[in-house]
Amino acid sequence: MIGDITEKLGDGPLGEILSELKQLGAEVRSVRGDQARMVDRIASIENRIERQLDTKPIWERALAEISETRNEVQKMAADFRTELREVKRNVRGLNDSMLSVLGQLREVDERLAQLESQIGTHQHT
Repeated sequence: MIGDITEKLGDGPLGEILSELKQLGAEVRSVRGDQARMVDRIASIENRIERQLDTKPIWERALAEISETRNEVQKMAADFRTELREVKRNVRGLNDSMLSVLGQLREVDERLAQLESQIGTHQHT
């Protein structure tokens, strides 16, 4: 129907206007197509950004676990140092006891030697 009207108008000023309007319509459709493609590209970029931002909670959890592990290791090291001091104290106590026992054994050995010597002298008389 419009085609019939434009054919009747011919090459006059109205025909030129209609021709320009057709060309403008084609350009508008092209721009809309470009706009739709840009919207799709922007949506794709947004999706990629969202996926990258979703890794933030993973890193936050990893850092929290690293911090927790560090605290546990520090506590274990402190407990180990405390136990090591106690072991050293016990070893010193055992060393002191062993020295005391050795001293007593020397005394017993000396007394035994005296008794043996006394018995030896009494048997010869």
